[in-house]
Amino acid sequence: MLAAGSVAPGGTAVATGAGRATGTGGGTSRPPVSTRTVGSEPSAPPVVAPTSSLAPQVVSLGGSAHCATGAATGQATLTWTSQHATSAWVVPLTSATVPAALDPAKVRGAEGPLAPAGAVTVTFDCTRSTGYFVVRVTAGTRHGDRVLAVTASR
Repeated sequence: MLAAGSVAPGGTAVATGAGRATGTGGGTSRPPVSTRTVGSEPSAPPVVAPTSSLAPQVVSLGGSAHCATGAATGQATLTWTSQHATSAWVVPLTSATVPAALDPAKVRGAEGPLAPAGAVTVTFDCTRSTGYFVVRVTAGTRHGDRVLAVTASR
């Protein structure tokens, strides 16, 4: 019988159970409680990194606009839902490009902070057939943006 802490042929370390030495071979020894190859380290539990799915994100987005014949302005109604967000902003744009450093609180015509899911009616520029809006959802310093193009009915 091998003593606890010794190495059996083939490089297998022998552990003890309840203070008794165990090993391989004849006799009435019990199977080892645990074994590992000498020189190997036990596996550490996997580290799970936060995923991007925890960032606030717009899940669904919709909108419609109406302009009366000859009117310069009309109304657009935008709806959205989100995940992992605490608030939302709706920001009108003059193009479909989202500025990287968009601060909704400083943009003229922005609506917010709003609920992380909801609807809002905003002024629509009827001199254009399509209006662009950014819906930004936030949670602390993190945010997620989606651009919505709304074409007015006349």
